Amino acid sequence: MARIDGNVAFITGARVDDPHDAFFGAQTAEALAQMLGGKGKIFMNRGVPGTATDQVHYDTAKAVFDRYPGITVVAEYYGKWDSAVSQQETAKALAAHPDVNGIWSQDGEVGVVKALQAAGKKIPVTGENGNYFRKMLSQGWPGISSGSPPAQAGVAMRIGLRILEKGPDSVPHNIEMPLPWVTTQTAKPCPGNEFVGGCNFFPNESDTFVTEIFQKDLLPQSSLAAAKTGQPMEGLSPLGDVSAFAQPEWRRVYTRAHCDSGWREGDVGNLQNPAGLPGCVEDQQ
Repeated sequence: MARIDGNVAFITGARVDDPHDAFFGAQTAEALAQMLGGKGKIFMNRGVPGTATDQVHYDTAKAVFDRYPGITVVAEYYGKWDSAVSQQETAKALAAHPDVNGIWSQDGEVGVVKALQAAGKKIPVTGENGNYFRKMLSQGWPGISSGSPPAQAGVAMRIGLRILEKGPDSVPHNIEMPLPWVTTQTAKPCPGNEFVGGCNFFPNESDTFVTEIFQKDLLPQSSLAAAKTGQPMEGLSPLGDVSAFAQPEWRRVYTRAHCDSGWREGDVGNLQNPAGLPGCVEDQQ
């Protein structure tokens, strides 16, 4: 069988409210910088060393922080996308830098918040989609919840089935998952098992439950029961038009390690925000 070259990824995803506001690292870094008024001491809680996802998140975040001369990164550590490890490493950093003003975190932000609570500090935190984190945001904790939606696994399966049914050109070869974006002002508990009425977390689930389980545009049958137990989804409908989720060419290098034909590596200008991050630019020659 011939090899089919394709991707379903979130690491370059754009915020759900603007397709030009791309990258978890860059967007959460910019949000933290704004919450701090462009100055202050911060920690960076990274993921698993040596992984491409951690590197893209870190590089795009650091590129933003480096534009703010008033922001100083006083501690970097690897929380390994784990709440317990992140809590331990954050507690160590707090012992050395109790005057920290904000924390940028990848997954593991639940442990970051718990370490801050144990130290009696309430400062801005940006992180991913932990249930406890969104619960704290809904109670007034300053921060941003974003990050990877687990629904991408189900989306990838559906894309694969479409390719088997209708061929490799029936879908874009590079699908980009949208980046969820929940703030202190928009965090809202769900009364039941669905995201309805603007709610975005489940208060009765475990602290580390990854609450951003739904992607209704790409996986309309996703459910809390399916996410928790693996029960089959009922009434699975045919995959619709997914062309709106095609990854823009200028972000391709992050997920493919190369640019498309007619493009070359370079700093991207006004196609994305923030501008000036490395990516792919059209080759004018």
